[in-house]
Amino acid sequence: MSIIPYRTPLEILKTKNYVSLIEGDPGIGKTTLALASALDSDKVTYISYNETEDSILSKAKNIVGKDPKNLKIIRMLSGNQKVVFSSILSSLKEGSTVIIDSVNAFLWNEKGMHQRALMQLVYEASKHKNGSLIFISEGSNDGTNFLRYLVDSYIKLEKEEILGLNARKITVLKDRDYPVSNYPFYFTFHNGFKLFEASYSFSALYGALKSKVKGWERPFSSSVISEPGITLYVQDTSLSSSFSKLYRYWLVVDYLLRKRKVVYLARPDEDETDIKETIKKMAGHSKGLIVAKAKGNLEEDLQGISNFNDSLIVSDLLTWETEALVDPSKYEFSLRRLLEATLKMNLVVILFAYSNYLGLSTVKKYALRERWLLEKETHVFLRTLKPPGPLYYVKLIEDKEPGLNLYMMS
Repeated sequence: MSIIPYRTPLEILKTKNYVSLIEGDPGIGKTTLALASALDSDKVTYISYNETEDSILSKAKNIVGKDPKNLKIIRMLSGNQKVVFSSILSSLKEGSTVIIDSVNAFLWNEKGMHQRALMQLVYEASKHKNGSLIFISEGSNDGTNFLRYLVDSYIKLEKEEILGLNARKITVLKDRDYPVSNYPFYFTFHNGFKLFEASYSFSALYGALKSKVKGWERPFSSSVISEPGITLYVQDTSLSSSFSKLYRYWLVVDYLLRKRKVVYLARPDEDETDIKETIKKMAGHSKGLIVAKAKGNLEEDLQGISNFNDSLIVSDLLTWETEALVDPSKYEFSLRRLLEATLKMNLVVILFAYSNYLGLSTVKKYALRERWLLEKETHVFLRTLKPPGPLYYVKLIEDKEPGLNLYMMS
């Protein structure tokens, strides 16, 4: 017997003859999620007690990029259940995806067992039609609590604080006859609705490290490429070492493809030949790339980069972690010299460190930019904390030419 994989929220909400419940606080994105799934259908009927027709049309246009031709909006200014029930049944019979926003308003005049009876009636009636039904809920009462158990799928939206900013998270709590994902989904409204599953798989990481990759359209200012100084990438301890390595290599490739000279300063435990061959495969060439072995002494390693004017230097702070512990004063003095060297030699220095590194607090004082990478259940996020910036989702695209994209979470 084959194992049926879990389905995304969009796939769930598109299911014919399904009754689904989307629950969450006001403004979280319930309407957008419902529309994003429904607008793929031939017909959509939106029964609104709350939002105006203009607001719904604006959200729909943002999703599909044009005025939707398959969307019918019924604005309910009263709770006449006969009118609503008739609209639901006729639309479902025509094969429409019907969205009721909100179920709380739909049940406003019903009390106790009458709410349950009405929900049961609507559910049973919808199962014998050709369309699908989506309820949107903004709060709990007897009717909505009962609906969670009655519906075929139950999807919850909420905000989650990540790196000091809020991201919108979707949790699938129920998908009748299908397994549900152990991980949440995240989504953004920036430049249209985008839904994110698990960020990467280890097979995709391996493929990205062993094949030519797509260019990286970064949202950061182009001045970052030429502005001298130290950029510090702080990685939460949750971030896998495999993804960390991929991200370092991808930055190197990004600059090589922009025709910059790049020096990869390898840790004493890293293999120089392997690094160079991997980056060469990813970039398609190694022109402008130098892979040098660090000695583990920052003062000595600084002397080794004296001939690398106008270059990008990438390294892992673990290289000098022992020095930071044994002689912190000397370590800080060397960091000041490194900062001076970046200005004199027009160097862009990118240093990677895990958040538990002992020398991290010292390096932060001399970093022009500080970015954090965080992994939450196979989802990877990035934010510039110095200077403060927006939150991004880091997505590894798995195909013949892997791509790495950043999506603003808003």
